[in-house]
Amino acid sequence: MLALAEPAARAVRDRCAPLVRRLPFSWRQQLRRMEIPWLVLDPDGHGLTFVPRDAMEPELHVPATREGLDILARQIAPDRRGRRRTIPVRLALPGLPILERDIRIPEIVRRDGASLIGYEIERLTPFRRDEIFWNVEPSPDMPSPGMCTLRLRCTPSAPLAPWLDLLRNAGLRPSSIRRDLDASAPAVHFEPTSALRFRRRAAAFLLGLAALGILPLAMQAIAAHRLAARLDILQPERAVAEGLRDRIDALTKGAAMLDREARRNGSPIDVLAALTGALPDDTHLDALSMKSGRLTIEGQSRDATRLIGLIERTGIIREPGFAGPVIRMPNDGTESFSINTRVGEDAR
Repeated sequence: MLALAEPAARAVRDRCAPLVRRLPFSWRQQLRRMEIPWLVLDPDGHGLTFVPRDAMEPELHVPATREGLDILARQIAPDRRGRRRTIPVRLALPGLPILERDIRIPEIVRRDGASLIGYEIERLTPFRRDEIFWNVEPSPDMPSPGMCTLRLRCTPSAPLAPWLDLLRNAGLRPSSIRRDLDASAPAVHFEPTSALRFRRRAAAFLLGLAALGILPLAMQAIAAHRLAARLDILQPERAVAEGLRDRIDALTKGAAMLDREARRNGSPIDVLAALTGALPDDTHLDALSMKSGRLTIEGQSRDATRLIGLIERTGIIREPGFAGPVIRMPNDGTESFSINTRVGEDAR
């Protein structure tokens, strides 16, 4: 789950907190009852504790049984009828290991950040994907231009899976898990809050804001969030970046193929450089052919027989030998030769 709107919601909540404290006591009580309740799980797995939203109410500890959770559900939502309406709860398990890691990705793929990280989860964490609960949210770190930072949080699923099944069977829907009751502590979210419950809470909260004349501030934050969502949709650079990536991949593969062929059959530039340094000044070439690791050298020299040793000492031209007899030219006394050799890794 990628909760990109969380920083904006947290900013609005922090700015409005002093104003909410000025609401009538009955209104604050109603807002407090709308908060998602906390359940503290016993590390030994024998029971759990309901932390009341009102400080005047006592805590309730129940055993980790079906009957105990039914009592807990009635305490949290006494007006609930049947099990068709699930109750969202926040969980805290003391000592729960939560792994955090910041991951930088290009800004253009931010909307698909959760999917990209999900594909690489086994490389980014020491767990398999089916062994953990995880979620991704924006990191407060300021990345470089064109990049964004996402924070991956995960926790092993083995100690939590029995709890989740037990809670869901009792009509309780865990929304997140933390080490303690601090709302700012690292959390792993299981699922987003339902849209209906969010609208009800938002309506009650905005009603209190309107009573204090600060509704324009909330509307401005909502408008900013909607604008940011539209800007994310209008990202033509994404298609351009994907096209550039495909072209870069094609060029990289082509260069790698050429490099492999040069190592296997020999590089013409290296062969020419070796022959230039090995052949004496009284030798000139009439023809030079190179194909599939085989090199044929034709030319004239004052002493053709010594060329075999000189060519062999280059290190990259191997197994030199005359392709035919050496012919002495009557005009200038030079010797005409034709030498076959092997180059590249296939010659080793």
